[in-house]
Amino acid sequence: MQSAYSLVSHIENAINSEDIVYLPGTDWVIASSMTDVSGRLGCLYAIDRRTRTCEILYGAADYARDIGIERLPADLPTGPEVFARGFTPHGIALRRSGSGSCTLYVVCHYPFDAIEVFNLEVSRSKLTATWVESLQMPLGTSGNDLVALTDGGFAVTNMVNPKDVEAMLKMQEGIPTGYVLEWHPDVGWSQVPDSEMSGPNGIEVSPDGEWLFVSSWSSTKSLVRLPREGRFSQRIALTTNLLNDNLSWTSDGKLLVTGQLSTPMDFTAQYRSKTRLNTPFVVLKVDPTVMNIAETAIYHDGSDGFGAGTVAAEVGNEIWVGTSRGATIGCFSRSK
Repeated sequence: MQSAYSLVSHIENAINSEDIVYLPGTDWVIASSMTDVSGRLGCLYAIDRRTRTCEILYGAADYARDIGIERLPADLPTGPEVFARGFTPHGIALRRSGSGSCTLYVVCHYPFDAIEVFNLEVSRSKLTATWVESLQMPLGTSGNDLVALTDGGFAVTNMVNPKDVEAMLKMQEGIPTGYVLEWHPDVGWSQVPDSEMSGPNGIEVSPDGEWLFVSSWSSTKSLVRLPREGRFSQRIALTTNLLNDNLSWTSDGKLLVTGQLSTPMDFTAQYRSKTRLNTPFVVLKVDPTVMNIAETAIYHDGSDGFGAGTVAAEVGNEIWVGTSRGATIGCFSRSK
């Protein structure tokens, strides 16, 4: 498979960077570091793209201090061991809220599924994250990725009901397992009409706020464009032949779609047993107006200990790729 970009370097010590976002106009990239089978702690990374150095921005100890013991549900054990595994970041999203500050939204899974909200203070030499609040997701939902909306709320992919023991089999067969939720300060949570699909994973919103783009991590191998107002007749699906994961915008208005060349069952078997994966992955550039593939930006065979890409983000003239099971972020430049 032809690839327009080539791997040129790695950002070291960026472990399990499942999702990454670039703060436009700055030198900062934020990555969400997932927990894994080794028992390592989750965290948020701050990465200086000039020096390519990676430091922990927010971790489990910060989380324990901020949420306090009173946040834990009554039926969960308490004590230091709870907080040690309590910060479980997944998808992340940014909202620019003024000069020198942003709001960061983070999907977390423990001690319950919630969106953690942070204020980011940004300067050239430093990035600081301050926890603001926790917004618990509705019972029977499990968030994957999210995006800030133009009207002040955010949208979240509810990938599965965490109590559905057949969820993985359903994704293997392309059967709907979840849908998209929106949250707004004045109304709270609501389900986006006609958003049901199999394994809803990555999500983005059009610049005008009218359309959502949702990736199906399932045998449907589709990227779905759907109207936020639920006009089902206008829902369009593009087949990518990937387990579609996270999405992000490029500076020229294309969508970067990252996905693995695998099946839900095969990928999950490795994901649950290994801390490093060699699964091949692809990054596509998709034209969102006509819903077709404009370019295969990256194909990587998973060699050199870097596989199972889950997210791609445009950072200057490069595309950075993160993975939920790996020790680095891969930096790709356009091939000459």
